[in-house]
Amino acid sequence: MRKHRLQHSSPRHNSRRQAARAAAPGPTPSLNLGDLAERAGNNIDKHTNMLFGLAAGLAGAPSIGTGLGRAFAGASAGGQLDTKQNH
Repeated sequence: MRKHRLQHSSPRHNSRRQAARAAAPGPTPSLNLGDLAERAGNNIDKHTNMLFGLAAGLAGAPSIGTGLGRAFAGASAGGQLDTKQNH
């Protein structure tokens, strides 16, 4: 005769099961190319001054290090201006 092993449900196991159920991914919304392009265009419109600051810092720099330093400084100033203009 076989003995059946009782399964005990401890609080630790229950919390793991609940966490696994909560973390289970649901259906993902589909993105088409038009939506993606529209979102990218909206973000570019909102951050034009920051992007121009990045480009201006990189353009004509004698080295990549100097260009990145100038680009980040320009992006910071442009980002602040974008924030003032968009809000």
